[in-house]
Amino acid sequence: MGVFEHCPDPESKMRKFGRALKLSGVLLFTVPFFWPLHNAPYDESRYAPFSLKRHLGNFVFTQIEMKANTGWDASLARILGLWVGRRPMNARVRRVPTRVFAPFVK
Repeated sequence: MGVFEHCPDPESKMRKFGRALKLSGVLLFTVPFFWPLHNAPYDESRYAPFSLKRHLGNFVFTQIEMKANTGWDASLARILGLWVGRRPMNARVRRVPTRVFAPFVK
C-alpha cells in the first residue's frame, strides 16, 4: 500500500486501509518520528501520535492504541549513528567516532 510518511494524501491511504480490513480487523503499522529527510521530494511528513490518532479516527477505526517503540536513548543512538555514517570525513578520521559511538548505536 505504500509508506505512510511518503503519502501526500494520508487520508486516501486510511480509506484504503478501512476498505481492506474485515469489520473486526486489526491494522498494525509503524511510522518514523525521527529520521533525516530522504527520498526528496517525496518525504512528506513525520507524525506525532496526536496526528496519527486524528487521521485514524476520521475513518472507521474506533479502538486506537499507540505505542512508541523507542525513546530518548534510541533517538540519541540514531543521531550518533547517522552523524558518523553520513558526515563528510575521510575513512581514517571516521574510524575514531565509529569506535567511540559503536556501543551506544548497537
